[in-house]
Amino acid sequence: MVKAEAEAIAKEKFRRALERAHGVRVIRNVKLGTFLEKYLAYCEQNNRPSTYQKKRYLVRHILDFFGDVPLTSVTRERVEAFKATRRRKLGPATVNRELAALKHALNLAVEWDYLEVSPAARVKKFKEPPGRVRYLSRDEAAQLIGSCSDELRPIVVVALHTGLRLGEILALEWRHVDMKRRQLRVVDSKNNETRVVPMNDVLYNTVASLGRRDGKVFLSRYNRPYRSVKSGFEAARKRAKIDDFTFHDLRHTFASWLAMEGVPTSTIGKLLGHRTPQMTMRYAHLAPEYLADVVALLTQNSYKAKSGRKVKTREGITG
Repeated sequence: MVKAEAEAIAKEKFRRALERAHGVRVIRNVKLGTFLEKYLAYCEQNNRPSTYQKKRYLVRHILDFFGDVPLTSVTRERVEAFKATRRRKLGPATVNRELAALKHALNLAVEWDYLEVSPAARVKKFKEPPGRVRYLSRDEAAQLIGSCSDELRPIVVVALHTGLRLGEILALEWRHVDMKRRQLRVVDSKNNETRVVPMNDVLYNTVASLGRRDGKVFLSRYNRPYRSVKSGFEAARKRAKIDDFTFHDLRHTFASWLAMEGVPTSTIGKLLGHRTPQMTMRYAHLAPEYLADVVALLTQNSYKAKSGRKVKTREGITG
């Protein structure tokens, strides 16, 4: 038997043993590091720049744990070990983001014929606690705005008055701004959908003061698109003496203010670009007299049943 034939038989035996032990069949052998480079190249072409940068960060942690081993070494048992090890250092939501990136990569490995099945397919994510809602009072918001640099201030104002994500704000182009209709058109958002956000007077005046030009609405002092505003925002937050607050919490502030003004959660969800009503319900408890209105329906509906009349609720008409 020639050497090449012996090697081919040995490889086939290895494939069968791996399939029996872990349910993984190797179609093409490749190192994990090499495959993840291909995965990141795919993400760079198919994701927003901010999402791609997050994926690069997550992939680094994945490689740190597994090492540059053959892709076949990433078994379900090892994925479970990765999940457990990371949980000892991080919260469930953070581990779930890393696990989601690994699952996505391995699903593509199947799609690209590197594996027949994903070893992470049946690995479950951790249950996450309810989403955090941290928002500013009107006075705190004014204090934060006053503490911002000239470049950062309009970005913060847009976030407070639209609820846009930072990536959506930095991606805004002047062709998406309709000053006549007083609207912003948000494209390529997290949900890959387009939505229209109206401009109130504060937002309109802020955008008008920027001076219209071609390309991005927001450019750095070097006339380049922003990659991040984290350091600038952190400096402003500290100057304003506001604790436990992130840029994303400006989005929560926008939604919370609307809820406290009695705006229906369905409308808030549309403005935020939420996919499901459940994503917006975290703000419902902030609505004035929200719980009182709900409990009052019990009494109102008992009278409605007798009289046949319709009862008006916060979301519309019942009956």
